[in-house]
Amino acid sequence: MDAGPAGAGGALLLRVVGCAAVFVDTACVTILAPLLPAYVRTIGLSTASVGFLTAAYTVGVLVAAVPAGALVARAGPRTVVVSSLVLLAVASLGFGFAHDVTLLLVARFAQGASGSLTWAGAFAWVTEGTPPGHRGRALGAVAAASAAGNVLGPVAGGMAAAVGVRGVFCAVVVLCAVIALGTALVPVAKQLPAPAQGFPVRALCGRRFRAGACLIVVAGVGAGLIAVLAPLRISRLSGGSASVASVFLAAALGQAVGLRFAGRVSDLRGRRLPIRLGLGLQALVLGGLFWWCPSVPVQGVAVVLAICGNGLLWVPAMALLSERATRAGVTQGHVFGFISLVWAAGYIVGSAGGGGLAGAAGDGVACGLVAFVLACTLLASLRLPRGATGIDPPRRVR
Repeated sequence: MDAGPAGAGGALLLRVVGCAAVFVDTACVTILAPLLPAYVRTIGLSTASVGFLTAAYTVGVLVAAVPAGALVARAGPRTVVVSSLVLLAVASLGFGFAHDVTLLLVARFAQGASGSLTWAGAFAWVTEGTPPGHRGRALGAVAAASAAGNVLGPVAGGMAAAVGVRGVFCAVVVLCAVIALGTALVPVAKQLPAPAQGFPVRALCGRRFRAGACLIVVAGVGAGLIAVLAPLRISRLSGGSASVASVFLAAALGQAVGLRFAGRVSDLRGRRLPIRLGLGLQALVLGGLFWWCPSVPVQGVAVVLAICGNGLLWVPAMALLSERATRAGVTQGHVFGFISLVWAAGYIVGSAGGGGLAGAAGDGVACGLVAFVLACTLLASLRLPRGATGIDPPRRVR
């Protein structure tokens, strides 16, 4: 199994490769939205087909999450990252040359499976190559690359709709090949003995592990609800597609900054502070400002604040789970595969469950319920004794 990279140069190259892999993966996820009108015209997608196409990605993530972690444990993160890039390239060719709905669904499912492989492999690789006292910053950098992919994806999708789908997706294939070649340049200092295979029950039963998993689920629920309600609320306030795009662009940029901030603060001050800031900010916004905004600008500010709060929460939560896994003898691949699984489950609850509740009882009820869950999670984190939470400041590594 791959160990940490040799020297500072190797660590930097590893982080660059990990960021690049996550960036292109996320960009390919968000590239779809601007292309949907073109696929409706050329392939004849129905509203139901669009829904299935959107859901196919999450299904792929769920199906591949646990196998991705097991593959990282057995074959090493480098192999898994390369495999994810190959699968993403194949899926991109499917999108570029698709002539029917079935091929699009298969390609979208493959994108989801590739996403699980990418996140399990890249995050595990970067974590293993980073000293414990600096992992928050490293994870924040990779997560910020994901947020940057959220920004570029719709832009690339707009270009594809204007100049041609095949050319843009062929460019994605080339980019995947370049990143895959870059993985071969990352040096390895030595081979570390692999921790015990599997996912030990004692790790799952540990209080710190349960707390971290709960935080990831809550982050997924909040993200899913925001993704469903934010565009609809902006539209009800007479905001067009440009307004929605501008709001999510600002949110993605703010989230990228927030992710780096959360990672740095969690290393210097401990995991407690950014986790509590994220929970509190989301609870305040979703409980009040988000669902009664009188205008598009105010609604846009609410969306940006809610998404930034979500970013503050899940980077230190990932670092918390990673540290617990290290102490319990669980491979980083397993823990990040598990993170993908629980986050996707939370996202489905927030998007499908929250969206359904909003349609039946109103946006205020759905937002209020999620805000209540966030507030309860915040109160639970305040009540836990310092030693039991596992969110203490890590020892500085010299």
